[in-house]
Amino acid sequence: MPSAKGVLVFGPEPGADATKMGLLAGDIILEIAGAAVNNPSEVTAIIGRMTPGDSASMKVWRYQAVNDVRVVVSGGSTAH
Repeated sequence: MPSAKGVLVFGPEPGADATKMGLLAGDIILEIAGAAVNNPSEVTAIIGRMTPGDSASMKVWRYQAVNDVRVVVSGGSTAH
């Protein structure tokens, strides 16, 4: 890994659809929309400023390489 920074994805959080966002358990989120992230609260803050339907690029460390993932923010309280 290029640095010891980032946020480890353990798996989908309750109410979040990480797989729809293109994330896998074991991914390490390095950057969202050009902003480096170092803890889960930074991830929450960046995504919290986005509105449903917004998309952003995310850099993740996966399979020993940096990968670009496109995330689309979904509505949080929609019943399915």
